[in-house]
This record gives sequence, structure tokens and C-alpha cells, in this order.
Amino acid sequence: MNRRLSNKSKGLRTYAVEIPSRDEVLGALEEAGVPLSDAELLERLGVKDGEEREGIERRIGAMEREGQVLRNRRLNALVCDLVHWLWPLWLRRCRTGQLTEALTLALAAAQLTHSERATAAMLIALADAARTLNPAAAYGYARRAAAHCEQTGETAGLAAALSSLGSTLLHTGQFDHADGCFRDAEALHATLGRPRGVALARRGRGLIALERGDTEAAVELLDDAHRALAQVGDRHEAALTLALHARALAADGDVRHALLELDLAAGVLREMRATDGEAAVFSTRADVLAHAGLETQARQARAKARSLRRATAPCAEHQNAETSHAC
Repeated sequence: MNRRLSNKSKGLRTYAVEIPSRDEVLGALEEAGVPLSDAELLERLGVKDGEEREGIERRIGAMEREGQVLRNRRLNALVCDLVHWLWPLWLRRCRTGQLTEALTLALAAAQLTHSERATAAMLIALADAARTLNPAAAYGYARRAAAHCEQTGETAGLAAALSSLGSTLLHTGQFDHADGCFRDAEALHATLGRPRGVALARRGRGLIALERGDTEAAVELLDDAHRALAQVGDRHEAALTLALHARALAADGDVRHALLELDLAAGVLREMRATDGEAAVFSTRADVLAHAGLETQARQARAKARSLRRATAPCAEHQNAETSHAC
């Protein structure tokens, strides 16, 4: 079956090859969970060169014009929904208070435009932003997101909301309830065929096992999560999960392999210029070294973590003050 693509200046054009539908384009972006370049999107859609590529590029262009997808100019990537449209603003508002303010404005905009998916995404983002300093608020946002998704029938959003709720409950030490949320999220993601969501839910379960002292289960769950994230190409989350796996290995007595994995994770995050993540890895390294009785090396790792965290502050100030047009 041929698909016809419209072009106001040239009329209708018929292609002899099957062109991915708009729903398939949106599904690929949603499944990725992160912005995709044009090449990455076409690879996910299985598009080859020639007429098929020309057709899908015209289709994406039409979707951009109609507001179905938006191009994040800073990342030169196609992104989906209001959540990503406001992403550049978040990058310039790195402090928690400013981030919450930006997300609150984004939530209001999503609700005014009746964007159900973006509304859920904003609530989940607010929960994630508030988790450390205000877990009660984070719990409220995550519960609102879950209720909203249940009401609108947004299964993917419900799975993400349950994972966020599980993370908040884990942060407050409510391990049983957190485990239930992560298991429900994992089941929903598996039903939807979303390996990245399954991996993140399993990572949450692995952290619960680690907190409970079940290091064997923690090592297994975090290893599964790391492999799955690496397989879907999410290098950032895979590196963070590898660091958590290293922490579980150290708790299980394998300090040597734990330090090797932390070196690998730090290297990936350094290459990606994910400074906050690299700082978190060095903090974990300091804890592992201190637990092993290597205090001198632990102090060096803590100093490196502090240095990395300080290095991010001037950049944020520079963006706030001088590069409001950069994105």
C-alpha cells in the first residue's frame, strides 16, 4: 500500500515504498525518552536511503509545521510535546528553585493547551525536581500524575508516574510501597514493549534490594538494568546504572571490580560532559574506598566530586545571565 504525502506547493505525491506513519514517528520519539537526531530517528524507524528517506523527511517536515513534533535547536534534535519545547529553559535554570518555577509554568501551559501527555510529563518532572528537598511535594506531584494518567488512559504516562512515585518512596525509606510501584511500572512498560522503562524500573528495584542488604539481588537487578540501557543506546543512564552496580558489588565484597566499573562510568559521563553525573560517580567511589579502609584515596575522590560540582555553577550563571538566546 502506498502512502500519499501532501505538499501545498506541489500537490499530492505518491511513493511506491511504504513510508512510516505519523503515529510511528511519534511512537519512536516517545519510546526513546530522549531527544533524537534525524539520523537516530530514521535508524529507529528502519528507513533506508532513496525514496523512503525522502518521503519520511517530507512527512517529518509536515509534522513540524503542524506542531506535532518540535525541533530543539540547541540539540538539533526532533523532540515531542511541550515538555521538550521548554527544555532549553530548564537547562538555563539549574538551581532547584528556578527549575521548579520553570516546570510550574510549563505545567500551566500544558494544562491551558489541553496537552494530556505534557501535563503528565510536567507533573512527573516536578516530582523528580522536588524529591531531594521536599519529598512530600514530590509524592503529591507523582500521585497527581498517576491519577491524571489513569483518568486519561495514558498507559505510558502511568508507568512513568509509578516509577517516579517509587523513587520518592525509596528516598523516604518506604521500601515495600516503593517496590510495589516499581513492579507495577515494570509490568506496564513490558506490556507496552518499552525496554528502557523496564530497565529503569528494575534499577529502582535493585536500589531497594541494596538498601535492604540483599546484595546478591541488587547486583543481579542492576546488572540487568545496565545491560538493557546500554542495548537501547541510553549511554547516560547506562553509566549511572553501572555506578550503582559498582556500589552493589562493593557491598557484596568485590571492591576491585567495583572500582573498575566506577572508572568506566566516570569516563563515559566525562565524555558526555555530564558533570553532575560524574560528580555522583566520584562520590560513590569515595564511599567505596572509605568502606575499604582506603581513606587517603577516599579523600581525593571526595575532593574531585566537590570540584566537579563547583565547576557546574559558573556555567549555569553564565547561561542565566548571558545566553538566554542560545537555545
